[in-house]
Amino acid sequence: GPDLSVWKMAGVDFVPMIWGFATCCLGQASGLPSSSSALLGFNEPNFPNQRLGTLQAAEHWKDVEQLAADYGISTIVSPSMNYHWSMDPIDWLQQFFAHCEGCKVDAIGIHVFTCYAAGLKYHLDRYRIFGKPMWITEIACSDPASPERLSAEGQMAYMREAIPLLEADEDVAKYAWFSYFKDEWAHPIVPSLNGDAGLVHPNGTLTPLGNLYNSFAAGSNLTEINITEPEQLANWRMRWMMMGV
Repeated sequence: GPDLSVWKMAGVDFVPMIWGFATCCLGQASGLPSSSSALLGFNEPNFPNQRLGTLQAAEHWKDVEQLAADYGISTIVSPSMNYHWSMDPIDWLQQFFAHCEGCKVDAIGIHVFTCYAAGLKYHLDRYRIFGKPMWITEIACSDPASPERLSAEGQMAYMREAIPLLEADEDVAKYAWFSYFKDEWAHPIVPSLNGDAGLVHPNGTLTPLGNLYNSFAAGSNLTEINITEPEQLANWRMRWMMMGV
C-alpha cells in the first residue's frame, strides 16, 4: 500500500499493531510511526495458527504498555479477537484479564466476519460484558454459511445494514472495513470462495463498494437500522415460534 506519509497527507490516522509478543522487540528496535494515537494489541491470539496463551499474553502485556509509554501513546487496545470454535474469544479475554489484573486496556479490539446485521449485533452484545469501548478493526462479509452475500453486491447489502448499526451504537468507538478482493485473501475464511470486499482498485479509484462506504462519511446513508438475518435462520425461527419452542 501507500507509504505512511501518503496516508498522513490524506488525513488518515494509522494505528500500529503488536501482532504477536515478538513484535514488541521489533517495535522497540525500529520505532513506531510518529504521532500514533493508539496501539493495537495481539492479533487473534485465540486462533490455532496464531495461538497465544492467556497467561503468556498477560506476561508480555507490560512490554506493550512500555512501548506505548515510550512513544507517548495514551490508548492501548486489547488483543484483537475473532470468533473461532476452538477457543471462544470471550473466554480468552476473560482469562486474559484474570491474569492481567491492573493492566492498561482502554478498549476492546474485535474482528467480525458475519454477513447480516443480526450476527453483527450478536457479537457486539457479547463483548459488552467488558464494559469498555469497542474498536471493530476488521469487518466484512466472509461467512461460509452465507455464500449469497460474498459477492460485491452482497457486501453492499451487508454494508447498508452494518454501518448504520455501528454508527448508532454508543459502545462502538471506531470501526474499519476489511478491504480485500476475492483473490487477495492470504488466509481464506471461506475455502475456495472468498468475500469480494475491496474498496479501492489498484489504480486508486474507488470500487462501487468503496463509493458506498465513502457515502456514509457525509451521513447521507445513515438510515434507520435494519436488523436482518439469513433467510434460512428466519424460517427456522418461525417454525420454532409456531411449535411453541
